[in-house]
Amino acid sequence: MIYQILVYIALILGFVPLILGLFRKYKFFTRQYRGYIPLIGLMALASGYELICSYYLKITSDYWFQIYTLLEFLVIFYFFKSIFNQRLSRYLVVYLGLFLLVYLYTFLVIFPFDVLQSKAIGKVGVSLLVFAGTFYWLGQVFRHRSVVRLYNKPIFYFVIGLFMYYLNTIFFFVLVPHVYSLHLYLYDYWIVNVIASLIFRIMLILGVWKMI
Repeated sequence: MIYQILVYIALILGFVPLILGLFRKYKFFTRQYRGYIPLIGLMALASGYELICSYYLKITSDYWFQIYTLLEFLVIFYFFKSIFNQRLSRYLVVYLGLFLLVYLYTFLVIFPFDVLQSKAIGKVGVSLLVFAGTFYWLGQVFRHRSVVRLYNKPIFYFVIGLFMYYLNTIFFFVLVPHVYSLHLYLYDYWIVNVIASLIFRIMLILGVWKMI
């Protein structure tokens, strides 16, 4: 019961950042925040799909989660590329190429036989991007001594929210195949991921609030 309530709260919160931005769209849809909008839009799209297709229509979500891994990588890639300098963008493009090659392999070769392993490999790739981007951003912050009142900047909530969420996600999706193989109770592990998703969405709501 608690699990279901948390899931629905998390899904509903997924719409809030986009709704807030649409109310103040003259501040939201600006060049300054162009890297933030796809991430916010994808979260709303994911919430809508899971509410309608997964919970209401009971459509299997295997293909959706596989495609979502690619989409989340692309929007997070675009987010970091938009906030970092041109020199680092070259490294990001190289990593993008490597990720796409691995993703294509897992989708064509591993996914038809082992859905969970395919998801885990994809999530590791996304998580590594988030961790590298977070540490580079923190390095930039301390190098330029711009720590003062960092909590007033939208980027703080987006980057830290991503880091906290994917720190949990990388362990969760790597452990899930072992949970199945050992016949452990999956919901004990899945509820941790739901709570992490709740925190992430709250962080993005705070970030959008600072934008507008």
